[in-house]
This record gives sequence, structure tokens and C-alpha cells, in this order.
Amino acid sequence: MYDKKQKKERRRFLSGFLAGVVAAVVVIAAVFVLPDVYRVARYEDTGSKISLSMLTPGVREKVRQLVDVIDQYYYEEVDESTYQEGLYAGLFDGLDMYSMYYSKDEYASEDESITGFFAGIGAALVEDKDGRVYITDVYEGSPAEAAGLQIQDEILQADEYKAKEMDLDEFVSHIRGEEGTEVELTIRRVTNTDAGESEEAADDGNVETFTKKLTRAQIEAPTVKDQMLSDDVGYISISSFSGQTDDQMRESITSLQEEGMDKLIIDLRDNFGGNFEAACDALDEILPAGLMIYTEDRYGQREEINGTDEEVLDIPIAVLVNGNSASASEVFAGELKDRGVATLVGTQTFGKGIVQSVYQMVDGSGFQITTQKYFTSGGYSVQDEGGVAPDVEIEYEYSGDLSGDYDYLQDNQVKKAMEILEEE
Repeated sequence: MYDKKQKKERRRFLSGFLAGVVAAVVVIAAVFVLPDVYRVARYEDTGSKISLSMLTPGVREKVRQLVDVIDQYYYEEVDESTYQEGLYAGLFDGLDMYSMYYSKDEYASEDESITGFFAGIGAALVEDKDGRVYITDVYEGSPAEAAGLQIQDEILQADEYKAKEMDLDEFVSHIRGEEGTEVELTIRRVTNTDAGESEEAADDGNVETFTKKLTRAQIEAPTVKDQMLSDDVGYISISSFSGQTDDQMRESITSLQEEGMDKLIIDLRDNFGGNFEAACDALDEILPAGLMIYTEDRYGQREEINGTDEEVLDIPIAVLVNGNSASASEVFAGELKDRGVATLVGTQTFGKGIVQSVYQMVDGSGFQITTQKYFTSGGYSVQDEGGVAPDVEIEYEYSGDLSGDYDYLQDNQVKKAMEILEEE
């Protein structure tokens, strides 16, 4: 059994995208227009005997007693909606750590993560152990870039909402909003990095605090970055799989080929997964038509995901993986290994080979529930085998200067991948 705190920590840690692979968004009791990335279906009442029998008079009486105790002894007043949301969430808390209930606001946030589109400022944020919120990336062409925001800027406040007074997810919800509306950010910036983050630095004038008013815009969250590592070796990093990853990957491959790439490194390290179908779409950029991945549910019903055309990326490929390569990234890496298309370099992957489906209720709330296992075309189960083993196992070491820009040529796993590709 997985407790609520464990699930909450997982959600905060993976803030910005789903860790579980997402197979579908299904709308219950109504049909909505959703992006093509989802398979949309209508909920049908199965008449489950369990759902009919569990709400016995004894269960209802026990709930009444527990609510009565909370009403009398909890240190703050609790409104009725809090009880209701807690009951709904509790149904999923006894399942695995990936199945969970979403309130209306939580579902809206997760929906943005799946599609890769949202209205905001175009900056990636992280929260440290002290509750401080920092910028880790500024997206090209975004309001954040236009306003001159920088990596390592600390966001103290968004309008009247203070970062330290709430979880990162809640704070981010106040930065995002309707396209065309404004948000005023209070920024703390260290102007002398040698001075550190201390209060003494602020006293010495090494820290400035200022406000910036930004107009929210539709943001396409970048998940793919690329560069040439040598005259012929290209490098693509995929941070997660969203609805936009396929297009971004295609653009990166085309750009690198124009620069002379005839060997490729794909970096899936620390890629916790994301959208299952997006990973399959990205695979389709490399593999020919035919079976790529299949899934099976508890009844043994099999669903196949096939490549759509005969176009292949017929060059030597190495894929970097580690213990944080999970879920959809394991689909991607596992299938390329299964086909003999790529050499995997790094360490054993996470070992999450189960599929979550996301459902929306008519009131805007929703839930995520584990529904299937996935298999590579050759029948390899990431879930049953505990991950994907690399072809060449090598622990990560970095010999460069961590205070400067990251130099991939000082990354021993990247260097090993380059050596392997040069031999092919």
C-alpha cells in the first residue's frame, strides 16, 4: 500500500510532467474534443458488484463517525468539499503509487503536462529543500526570455502569492494563467556568484531584488535539445515525452543532418517518462513500419502500436540510460535495443513497465489508474525484468568544471558512446 505523502512527494518531484506512461485520456459520461494524442472513449457503467456492495450501512456509519471525530478534534475547521475530495482520493491510495485521484485544478495541470502546451511565462522552475523557487531554464522566444529572466534567478513572489508559503505546484499555478493576462514576479538575483546566497551577500550589494511584469503566452514546453559533439556525431537530449516531442525530435534530426551528422547519441538519462504514445511517435522517427510496442491488460487483451512508414534513421545510434530513465523512456530504449538498432550505454534503467490511463470526470476532476503492461516487439517486459540493462555498463563520472557550462566531452558516458559509434 502507498500512502498519500509518498504520492504527493512523487508528484512534486516530477513537477511538470507525468512519470507514468499515459495511454489514454477517457472522458466519463461526456465526450470532449481533446488533442489527437489521446484515444477518447465514453465511459460505460460495468455494474461492478464491488462498487454496489462496498457502501454498506456499516461503511457509511464508520465514515460518519470519522468525520465527527475530525470535526470535534482537528485543530482547524474543515469544509465539506475537503472531506469529499479525501474520500475520492482514498479509493486510489490502496493501489500502486502511480494510481491517484486529481481534483479539478490538479487535473488541469496534469493535462497541460501531457500535451506539452500551457499558458505561462516560459521558464522551468525547481524548489529547493528550503522552499526557494529557482529558474532552471528559460525557453527561447518566451515572455521570460523577453523580460531578461535568467537561470538561477529566484522567484520570491507571483502577484501577491509568496513562493515560500506554498508547494511548488500551487505556486506554479499562480504563475500560469490565461493567455494574454499579466503576472508580476518579484525576482532575487545574485549579481556576484562568488558571494553565494547568504544574507551577508545581500548586505554587500551582491544581490538585487526587482519586479518584472510579464504577459502570459501559449508555451510549447521544449523537451528536446541538440548539438554537434564532433564533425559527424550529433547529440539529442530528451528530457521527457510530451505531445510535442515527436515534432521537436524530427526538427533536431533534420538540423543535425544538415550539419553533417552521420552518427547519433540520444540521451535519456534522468528522463522519467511522460506520454506513452509520444514515445512511440518518437520511435517512429527511427524505425520502419510494423510492430513497435504492444500492451496487455489484466484480461490478456493485446493492443499493438505500429510504425507508420518505411522511413528509417539508418545511422549508428547510441542511447544513454541510467536509473532515472523510467517508463516511456524505457519503452523507447528497450525497443531500440530489442531491434539491434542502438547500443545502450550507462546503467540499469528504473524498471517501470506499466501503463497509466488518465480519465476525466464531468465535474473537471479526474484520475490516473494503472491499466496495462507494455512489451517491446520481441516480447520483453520492462516491468517483469526490472528495467532495461545497458549493452555497455559504465557508471557516470564528470571531469569538467561544474561551475561553468556543461561540457559533454567531459562526461564519461558520452565519451564511451562516441567511442562505440566511431567503431561502427
